[in-house]
Amino acid sequence: MRAKLGYLLVLCCLTLGGQGLAAEWQDPGAIRAAAEAFASQSLTGFHSVKISASSVDERTRLPRCGAPLQATSPRGLSGGQGIVAVSCPAPKQWQLFVPVRASYLVEVLVARHSLRRGQLLVASDLRIEQRESSGLPAAYLTRPEEATGMTLRRAVPGGTVLNPAALEAPRAVRRGDLVTLIAGNTGVVVKSEGHAIEDGTLNQRVRVRTRSGRIVEGTVGPDNQVFIGAAARQIRQNTGNES
Repeated sequence: MRAKLGYLLVLCCLTLGGQGLAAEWQDPGAIRAAAEAFASQSLTGFHSVKISASSVDERTRLPRCGAPLQATSPRGLSGGQGIVAVSCPAPKQWQLFVPVRASYLVEVLVARHSLRRGQLLVASDLRIEQRESSGLPAAYLTRPEEATGMTLRRAVPGGTVLNPAALEAPRAVRRGDLVTLIAGNTGVVVKSEGHAIEDGTLNQRVRVRTRSGRIVEGTVGPDNQVFIGAAARQIRQNTGNES
C-alpha cells in the first residue's frame, strides 16, 4: 500500500511539474492566431477573405508573453501571401516569422467573348468579374478604359483576365505607308512625303524614306503624319508625352 501511494505521489508531482513547464512557454496556436488576425485586418477592404497561416511547430519554445502579442508585415501581403512577424514586447522580447496565405475576391477586367489577335478593343468586348486573388496573374486590369482602344498582342478566349502585357497601342503607321513629313516650327513649316520603313504607334519614333532616298526619323502623329525636329517636340507637348 505504501509503495502504491508513493507511486501516485510521484506521478502527481510529474504531472503538475509538466503543466508548470508548459505554462512557461508561449502557446504556438496563439502565435498562429495572432498572425491570421493581423492578416485579416490588413485585408478589410476585400470581400470573402480567407486567411491561412502556417502552423507553428509545437516544439517551439518561446517564453510565455506577459502582454498582448504584436504583429506586423514589413513587406505586406502582396499577391495574397507574405510573412507576418509576431512578437512579444514583455517581459522577455522575442519575434517569430509566420508565413501567411490569403485569398479574396477582386474585381478584374475580362474578355466578354473570344478575341482575335490584333483586334481593336471596344467596351462591348469587355466586362468586370469577381475572381479569387489566388488565381490571378501578377498584373491585371480592373477598368474598361484601361483596355478600350488598345489592340491584342495575341488571341484570348472569352473569360480571360486581361493584363497589360496582352495589349498594345494600335498601329498609326504601318511599314510601306505613304506618310506626310512635317518639319520646322510654328513659324515655318515644311511638308514632304515619304514611305514608312517600320510600323509605329502614336508618339512613337519611326524611320521614313523620303522620295530622294534619304532616311529620316520622326514622331508619329495622327492622319499618317510624321513630325521631325521642333515639330516633333511640339506634338509631344500637345499630347502630354514630352520626355
